[in-house]
Amino acid sequence: MTNHRQEICETMWEELIKSFITLFIIIDPFMSAVYFVFISKNMSDKESNKAIWTAVGVAAALLFIFLFSGLYLLTMLGISF
Repeated sequence: MTNHRQEICETMWEELIKSFITLFIIIDPFMSAVYFVFISKNMSDKESNKAIWTAVGVAAALLFIFLFSGLYLLTMLGISF
């Protein structure tokens, strides 16, 4: 039983690492940071903070929308995996 549990843990970690790498590539935080610094250099601190929180809010909203409706959307488009 311990061997089976160990295999499950190894598989879980492999999937977690694959997911993290995929998200890291998609999001590309380094380029996003450079872009934001370039865009916000003429903004006040208040405007910059508002832009940051707006971006975080929009990203979170999209994340939750696709978390709950993504599978349905893929099914409607005829995409299966």
